[in-house]
Amino acid sequence: MVRVLILEPTPRLATGLLREPGEPLDLRGVASLAEALLLRERPGWRPQAILSELTLPDGEGAEIVDALGQAFPATPLLFATGEAGQLRRQLQTFAAPLPRPPAPRPLVDEQRELLGELEILARRAAERAVSQAVDRLMVRLGLDDEQGVKNAIRLARAYENARERFWSAVTSGLASGLLIALGVGLIALVKGGQLAP
Repeated sequence: MVRVLILEPTPRLATGLLREPGEPLDLRGVASLAEALLLRERPGWRPQAILSELTLPDGEGAEIVDALGQAFPATPLLFATGEAGQLRRQLQTFAAPLPRPPAPRPLVDEQRELLGELEILARRAAERAVSQAVDRLMVRLGLDDEQGVKNAIRLARAYENARERFWSAVTSGLASGLLIALGVGLIALVKGGQLAP
């Protein structure tokens, strides 16, 4: 059921619309622009469409469009220039909800998907590059044991990682000790130059 606000000094439009066959309409009639603006102040009923005559006792044409556009910004406004049947058909178009376009996929999902594909491609490329490097190394060194060369490479990588972690832990420990010593020194300075036992 379409909720329609009708602005007309006499109930001619409302009577004509009610006589026409079709879906029931929830009509509210007012005789002036001022009454329509007062209706906006009341809670509850809100029109889905506004039907107005071109000339009202307190406004006409552009004045009506401006005032109703501010009072009911998202509500379509029709001026009664045709017969009741044509007006009813136009008002019925507001009863059917507009089809919504499909929601776009969030950009984050697309980025995750692309990152996953890139990771797979990077892994494949790295595996291929390592395999080719091992083959070249074996040919260069004149070795026949491919698995032995791979194990040697793994051991070398593990050694490098362990060495980096060791030095990282040592530097972190030294930095922490230095910060503690600096803090104790600052506290001693604040307390008047006396060191606590």
